[in-house]
Amino acid sequence: MFGFGFSEFLMTDKQREWLDRQHRESVARRLAPSNLVEWSPDLKWAPELNLSAKSYQAHVRHLFEVKPTTAVSPRQIPKNSRVYSRDKQWFYCERVFPRGFCLETLCGRKRGTVMFDDDVIIPSLHEEARSWTNQPWMSLTPMEMFTLRAGTRFAKGHVVVAGLGLGHQLVEVSLRKQVRRITLVERSDSLVNFILPQLKRFLGHPIDAVIVGDARKVVPESCVADVALVDIFSGYGGNDFPKCPNIGHVWCWGSSG
Repeated sequence: MFGFGFSEFLMTDKQREWLDRQHRESVARRLAPSNLVEWSPDLKWAPELNLSAKSYQAHVRHLFEVKPTTAVSPRQIPKNSRVYSRDKQWFYCERVFPRGFCLETLCGRKRGTVMFDDDVIIPSLHEEARSWTNQPWMSLTPMEMFTLRAGTRFAKGHVVVAGLGLGHQLVEVSLRKQVRRITLVERSDSLVNFILPQLKRFLGHPIDAVIVGDARKVVPESCVADVALVDIFSGYGGNDFPKCPNIGHVWCWGSSG
């Protein structure tokens, strides 16, 4: 959290005590009632955000009933805290982030942090074969919300959503009055069958078409639409997506325009 350059194994007891004290003081300062803000989809990004956990939790969509876990590593998540896709390729879980835990946020190239005043339960999607990396395929953290909403604001007319994940952007697009038609493009048929049925109760507009295939080929070659929102990349920003002659505007995860 502080990045002082100490190795935990090389710290003296005094250094460790000092670091613990700094952390406690930072949490106390940040989570003072006067510093707390309510989460909303339109909340302005800031380098340091101190959020009401209750207000954030109210905007998180839980897709399955599952026992939340405090496990840090996906490999440590108990079996009763996972819901698997039929082919066992994907699993859904909900992780508990304790009060005062610091999460990273992004806004373009700017980095920040967010802290909650109480425990929060955040859904997470993992690919079983990659769970050893400790990185989820997607989780509904504030960073996901912030980095996807720039694209959602472009949604109008016929919108192609490329990349399903936990369906956050798909649902947000479906709730926009400017949207008339939605096409989902997703490479994994397994993920579509796993996640899409759980999203139906949240959708403001039904999904008109689902195409299972590689978005890099499908969207440029087969899609005609007003807007394409592409979230298929493993890294944030600097995304190189092929030109799409039949799409009015293409937004890629990590770009602001």
